[in-house]
Amino acid sequence: MTCKFIHIPTVLPPHKCAYSCPNSDLTLCATNGQCKQEFQGECLMSAYNCEHPHKPFVIIEDWKCKQSGAPKCRENELEI
Repeated sequence: MTCKFIHIPTVLPPHKCAYSCPNSDLTLCATNGQCKQEFQGECLMSAYNCEHPHKPFVIIEDWKCKQSGAPKCRENELEI
């Protein structure tokens, strides 16, 4: 009795959060309920939300990011 090993290549699905965002001059203000953050376009915000689904950002009025005392996100609040 002989055994043959058959190699079946596995193809991994593309990363579901692989966004290709165009450069955007549009800055938008967003919040995740904890802090406020500015993103260079809705695509970058969507890419961030895909990678961090536990605290997704939603767009809010621009003036809310510019008002004094607005709680801006610190770098450690943007990490997993």
